Amino acid sequence: MSDKECRAGLVVLFGVFMAISIPAMVTIVLRLDAIDLGHKGTTYSLVVGIGRLVALLANPR
Repeated sequence: MSDKECRAGLVVLFGVFMAISIPAMVTIVLRLDAIDLGHKGTTYSLVVGIGRLVALLANPR
């Protein structure tokens, strides 16, 4: 595989990641805004941190 093909593959993977993750992040923020009006950023950080910790522990090695 050439260097050009490798870069193109990375760009495609990054695009797919962004297409999947951005709508999920926005949806979480909108739902948190409805629940906790004053501390949206703090609550989002807590939810995402707990989710990543669970994903780290639950995924096989």
